[in-house]
Amino acid sequence: MLKARLFYFLYFAGMSSLMPYLAVVYQARGVPGPQIGILTALPPLITMVAAPLWSGLADATNRHKLVLLVLTGGTAAAVAGMASAQSFAVLVPVVALYALCLAPLMPIVDSAVLTALGDRRDDYGRQRIIGSLAPAFVGPAASAISGRFGLQWSFYIFIGCFVLLGALFTTMRIDTVEGSTHFSAGLNSLVRDVGLRRFLIVVFLGRGGYSASITYLYVRLEEVGANPALLGFALTAGALGEMPFLLLSPRLLKRVGARGTLVCSLIAIAVILFGESLARAPWMLVALQLLHGTAFSGMAVAGVAYADEVAPPGLGATAQGMFNAVFSGIGIAVGALVSSIVRDRWSSPVMFQVAGTAAVLGLGLLLVRGRDRDASNCRQNLPSSRRRTMEPRVIANVDCATGEGPLWHPDEKVVYWVDIPVGRLYRYDPVTGEHELCFEGPAIGGFTIQEDGALLLCMDRGAIAIWREGQPLDYIIEEIPAEAGTRFNDVIAGPAGRVYCGTMPDGNRPAHLYRLDTDGTLTLLQDDIGLSNGMGFTPDRKQMLYTDTRKQTIWLFGYDETTGALTNQRPFDVIPAEPGEGHPDGMTVDAEGHVWSARWDGNCLVDYAPDGRQLRRIAFPVPKVSCVTFGGEDYTDMYVTTASVGNRAAEGPLAGSLFHLNLGVTGVPEFRSRIVI
Repeated sequence: MLKARLFYFLYFAGMSSLMPYLAVVYQARGVPGPQIGILTALPPLITMVAAPLWSGLADATNRHKLVLLVLTGGTAAAVAGMASAQSFAVLVPVVALYALCLAPLMPIVDSAVLTALGDRRDDYGRQRIIGSLAPAFVGPAASAISGRFGLQWSFYIFIGCFVLLGALFTTMRIDTVEGSTHFSAGLNSLVRDVGLRRFLIVVFLGRGGYSASITYLYVRLEEVGANPALLGFALTAGALGEMPFLLLSPRLLKRVGARGTLVCSLIAIAVILFGESLARAPWMLVALQLLHGTAFSGMAVAGVAYADEVAPPGLGATAQGMFNAVFSGIGIAVGALVSSIVRDRWSSPVMFQVAGTAAVLGLGLLLVRGRDRDASNCRQNLPSSRRRTMEPRVIANVDCATGEGPLWHPDEKVVYWVDIPVGRLYRYDPVTGEHELCFEGPAIGGFTIQEDGALLLCMDRGAIAIWREGQPLDYIIEEIPAEAGTRFNDVIAGPAGRVYCGTMPDGNRPAHLYRLDTDGTLTLLQDDIGLSNGMGFTPDRKQMLYTDTRKQTIWLFGYDETTGALTNQRPFDVIPAEPGEGHPDGMTVDAEGHVWSARWDGNCLVDYAPDGRQLRRIAFPVPKVSCVTFGGEDYTDMYVTTASVGNRAAEGPLAGSLFHLNLGVTGVPEFRSRIVI
């Protein structure tokens, strides 16, 4: 994360070297006051369009580094143009180019930093600490250089910082979620997200109000008789106020979430604004700047965290761009405009009171809606395994030789899975974060959940039995003669309660696929299978997917819910027998019909579109990824089993573990079996 911290330092160093002097430069070049106002208003107005536009382009093309390099160069070139422009007519296009290129830099990098942090996303604020130091150190140095050699040097320092940024980007790893999925659908989801819209309205009110303080603080200091030296102390106090907040922000986010952090920010903004309206001595105004960290950085950290929480997979930069469009765009533009109108018509104290009222309105809106189930509210109340996690993480470090068949039990709110060859049945409780061994017996190839909540175990020799905790197995079938030398391998309950169960091959004899009807009748469906594996049903219940691992094929059948018959077999995908591709193993189907297939010796989960196109791969730190299921209250948690084949030394220290991730994708409850003894 060193390079990310260096980005924040160089970015804010460049900004602090130039921004305070722009209006002075414009005035020195003979630009009239109203036109200076237009030049000042252009960047935030353009930002509200450019930030989400460029960020969305980066997400849609997955070319984040290229976009950053182009925009960094464009920003430096635009500032070079601003340095030489002498008229309003020339300044307008170069200032517009500057704003167009600068706006998306922060959102794209913020998204990459959050992805790189993974489960440590709450540490985002600490990564920005060095950026908060830039104004305190570079700002005064830039001021001294510009005072000695001329204001042109403020432009040169900015250009130097951004040239270094470009060099940094060429070596910086830009972490993103691979394979941006359904960009248009994800964008539509973001735009329609009621919680996000409400959050952005609150940010607009708070940021708009706070722009009065940022814009007119020095004017207010002069009104109460401050000497010029005190103006620098005010800037230093603001920078010092950011340090403790950014250091403590991870704890604050973990404790109260993004929404609670925004509440703290709005309270600080209101205190600052009403305090500035009442202050009669310079030291009061300087003291109020110690709250700048909570006010400004608090809103920035809260917004970045919230945007990250609600962003669909692959649209992290887009969500950050939307937040930035309000935080650095329309909020500033409208706030500055309203503040100037109120101050000109009435007075500075009245302006600060109006701005403070806007922050209080935002706080009221946030608190009134506080009971709604939005992303940040859920986040602070959920255990760590339920939070959005783009990368797989171990939740049960069990050395399973062949971990398989995970299923979420909606009655018990736990996930069950098996270690096939040793016949062990495990369960994991996401609330406590604990796992336990709950049964050990014959090899278990797979299981389903019965209508009454019991588990239907499909075991070796073709045996099928019902397991209830604390009771002996209740056998439905004790042995299938044709399977006496082998075992079941993967099973699934169908919409009508039947069970489809496949077997392993036995020597030169191929594997089989059976259907167990609800009355216990067993029917052989397929007898020429390489190795029977994962199955799933399409959301319309008219088709069934079926995996033959040895034939490297996922098949698609027509499915008749009334009779249970499978017809019209054709390939859904044929996986090339190439190094690194691995072998198709267990699977599940999500609410939109996407097929999630585990890859044995492929180190990944593969996300297929309903038409069979591969959309993306989710990499795992172990080679043998065996199966996946959805679970949790909203079925957005993904639980993934892996295998060590009894050799962690070769397969890796995490092989055989149960993994969790949450990509924001929604699954569906698995069907229950209705086998009657």
